[in-house]
Amino acid sequence: MLRELKQLKGMKRHLKETLFTLHFVNIFKYKSVDFLEKRKWGKRLYYNKERLRFLLTGKVSIPFLSYFVTSRCTLNCTYCNAFMPSYTKDTHLLPVSFEQFKEDMDKLLKSVDKIHVFQFIGGEPFLAKDLSKMIKYAKSKKQIETIYVTTNATIKPSEKLLDSLKGVYVQLSDYRHIKGIKLYYDELKELFNKHKINMCLYEEENDSTFYTLQEIYEKEEDRKTIEDRNIYCLTRRCNHLCDGKLYLCPTQIHMDRNLKLDMYDNVVDIRSCNSNELTQKLIDFYSLPYYKVCRYCHFENVKRGQPRGEQTIIHISQPPEIAGGGAV
Repeated sequence: MLRELKQLKGMKRHLKETLFTLHFVNIFKYKSVDFLEKRKWGKRLYYNKERLRFLLTGKVSIPFLSYFVTSRCTLNCTYCNAFMPSYTKDTHLLPVSFEQFKEDMDKLLKSVDKIHVFQFIGGEPFLAKDLSKMIKYAKSKKQIETIYVTTNATIKPSEKLLDSLKGVYVQLSDYRHIKGIKLYYDELKELFNKHKINMCLYEEENDSTFYTLQEIYEKEEDRKTIEDRNIYCLTRRCNHLCDGKLYLCPTQIHMDRNLKLDMYDNVVDIRSCNSNELTQKLIDFYSLPYYKVCRYCHFENVKRGQPRGEQTIIHISQPPEIAGGGAV
C-alpha cells in the first residue's frame, strides 16, 4: 500500500480522466457514464472509486484499448486517422493469429486491474481468419467490461463470426455515398438485427465529416506547451496494442512503423518483460505528463469537413466476401 500511495501522485491525472475518456468514447450510450460526467460530485465519486481500486490492487485500469488486429484494409481512405494508406508491404501488420492474441491478452490481463472498453480494430478486422476465436476469448475475461468491433462493411461475416459477435458491439462505418466501392452495409444491418447483434451506427446526411491529418515534424517546444497540447488531444485517449507493444495512439504507430522515428521511449513492449515488470511499466506509462510522440504531432491546422471515406486509390483486387470462412 505504501508503494501505491507514492505512485498515486503520478497516476492522479489518469485516474481523474478515466470517466471523461469513457464519456468521450461512449458510443454505447451508457446513461450512468454521461450522468456522472455532467456532475461535479459524480466526477469526484468516480475518481475516488478508481483511486481506491488502484490503491488496493496496485494495478492500472485502462479506460479504452484498441487491439490492432491488422493494418491490412479493404479500403484506402485518404483521411484515415490510422494512416492506413501509408503502410507498405514492409510495414504492414499481417492479421494476428489467435495464439498470438491469447498470449498478448493473458500477459496484459495479469498486469492490469481491468479494461473498461476493448476494441478490435484495423485496418479491417474482418480480414483476420481467427477473429471469431479472439472475440470469444475476450468475452470470457471478466476484466474486460465492454467489447466492440469496427468494420467498414466490405466483407460479410461467416456464421462462426456472427455467433461470436453476440453480446458485443459492432461499429458499422457508413461509406455508401462513395462510388466504386462494393459494400454490404444494408445487408449487414439486416443480418445483425436478425441475429440480435448490437450496432453502433453513424448514419449522417453530411458526407464531409472527416478531418485532415495532423502535420508530423519535430519542433523545439517547452515542456508546458507540449503538456497543454497533450491535455486537449483526443486521440491520446485511444491507446493501441499493436504487435505486442502498447502505443499512446495510432499516430505513434504510424511514426514507428512507417516513418521509422524512434518512439520507444514511451512504448511498452508487453512481450519482453514478466508480469511484475509489466505492471510497473504500465503504471509508469499512464503516469507520464506527456509523451515523446507529442513533440512531433501538430494538429493546430487540422480541419473538419473532408469527404468521409474518400479513396486515395482504387483497389484492383476485391476483398473476400466472407470473413472467417464458411457461408453466411
